[in-house]
Amino acid sequence: MKQQARLDAEAREKAERSLAAKKRKGSSSTSLKAQARASAEAARSREVQEAAAVKEELRRKIEADREVRKNDPNWRPKAAGDKSQGSTKQTTFRDKFGEDGGCGGGGCC
Repeated sequence: MKQQARLDAEAREKAERSLAAKKRKGSSSTSLKAQARASAEAARSREVQEAAAVKEELRRKIEADREVRKNDPNWRPKAAGDKSQGSTKQTTFRDKFGEDGGCGGGGCC
């Protein structure tokens, strides 16, 4: 009997503690894992929206460029990027050291 009474009292105390914990937490609070998942989902959603905005902006720029190419009589194709900044010859090993590899031709090679 004493053992059963003790078990009942422990179960009652456990229920009271869990009820108090729920009251402290509130029904709207979520676990840290759920908060992390929600945060990650929000970040993914934000990245998708930003990527869509960048893609739309690029599409508009391409469309405007296409219209300029089609309608502007003075438009001429130009080299893209660093190709239009001037042409410097690429130097090779033979340019630097000559045909004999820079050893001077003294029979060392």
